[in-house]
Amino acid sequence: MYYPGTKVLKSEGYYIKDLPIDTIKRYSKQGWLESIDVYDSNGTLNGECRDFYPNGVPSQIFDYRHGRENGRGIFLREDGTKDVVGLFYHGKPMGDVYYYDTLNALKSYNFLGFNKELLMACKYDPDGARRVEKDDFYFIDSVTMGKGKNGVDTIKTLLLISHEPKTSMKKIRVENVGSDGRIIQTKEIDADVPLAYYKNVVSPEVDTIKEIGARYDSVSGKSKKYILEHLMKDLR
Repeated sequence: MYYPGTKVLKSEGYYIKDLPIDTIKRYSKQGWLESIDVYDSNGTLNGECRDFYPNGVPSQIFDYRHGRENGRGIFLREDGTKDVVGLFYHGKPMGDVYYYDTLNALKSYNFLGFNKELLMACKYDPDGARRVEKDDFYFIDSVTMGKGKNGVDTIKTLLLISHEPKTSMKKIRVENVGSDGRIIQTKEIDADVPLAYYKNVVSPEVDTIKEIGARYDSVSGKSKKYILEHLMKDLR
């Protein structure tokens, strides 16, 4: 496809009735590559997409799924160094956001909630020292209740997990607890991912659901526990 009235290439790739399919490259009128986008069979962005500076360096790299940003989004400077790296889910920014200086060193970290609210903010000195400026979040969740038969319900949970630099948290343990404090059922969730989805089948005797994570700080050499609790009477 060419710019009207010229022999300058505007885009190249596969089209069906003007609908872009698979990989499409787009060019400026000056001839430099502007973008590489990936589409599904419906002509919707679906895959890794890149925009470029005139010098050929990517200006941003985003993962798309069914037309919306879904996964890591990376913004770069013209010299190729990272500027901002963040997480997107269904087109919304959330979770980990990393900010870098011009030397490619981490200068700050934010953790955003499901509605873009700032839950945690850290800044880093040139020597790597960390200053927490807002709270200290490990993870949050979004819960959907599904009513079942005979009081056995299904709790669908999406965990948004912080991955603050120089810390680690391998697993999140989920405990179904009775009114007497007895643990009825447990499961472990992988905490290495930015978003984790799980289903929890809950029997009538469950009183409380606990989500427990322990994060290790490599700077202090200490671990700290973080717990979220849901009362079944509130969910039901």
